[in-house]
Amino acid sequence: MLANSPYTTRSPMLILRDAILQSSTFTEEQVNFYNDRFDIPADQSVQVVISFLGSKVFSNRSKTDDLNNEFTDIADVNCKEMYDVTIYSASRDALFRKEELLFALASQYMQQLCEVYGVKFGPLPTSFIDTCEVEGSTRLYRYSITVSVLTWYHKESAFDYYDTFNARVITDSGLEKLFVQPTTDPDPLGGA
Repeated sequence: MLANSPYTTRSPMLILRDAILQSSTFTEEQVNFYNDRFDIPADQSVQVVISFLGSKVFSNRSKTDDLNNEFTDIADVNCKEMYDVTIYSASRDALFRKEELLFALASQYMQQLCEVYGVKFGPLPTSFIDTCEVEGSTRLYRYSITVSVLTWYHKESAFDYYDTFNARVITDSGLEKLFVQPTTDPDPLGGA
C-alpha cells in the first residue's frame, strides 16, 4: 500500500510524471501537476504540466470477505482515464523538445511502471496539438498531448458485523435498556 493513500494502486498522474522525469532531462521543478502551487519561472525554460481530463468507469465492485476473522469491505474500480500533458516555454525549447513526452510513453521504464502498478498507458497519444498563444507580452510555445490509460483502484477497509453492535432501547415511558449482542458461535453444533 502506498504511503498516505488508502489504495493499493498508484495514481496514473504520478506514474506519468515519473516516466517523463526518467526518460528526459527535465528536473523535478519543471514537471508539475495542474492546480499545484508552483512558481512559473521568469526565464525561458521549458515547463511540463500534467492534468486530469476525465474518466469512463467500466466496473465498480464491492464485496465483503472474512479476512483473518475481521470483516473486510473490498472495493474495486476499473476505468479508462484521460490526461493532458502540456509542454511550454517562452523560447523555442518547447517546440524542439515536445517529442520527449512521446518518448516517455513508449519507454522501457514506463512499461516497467505499468507492470508494477497494473495499469496500461497507450504508447500513442489520442491527440498532439499546437496550443501556442499570446500570454501577457510574450508568445508561448505550447504543445499538448492527450494520453489514455486503463487503470484500476482497489481499497480494503474493515467494518463491524451485526453481532458486534450493542443495542439500546428507549421506550415511550422513558425506560432505557442496553443489550449486548452475544458473539455468534462459529460451530452451530457446539463441537459435537
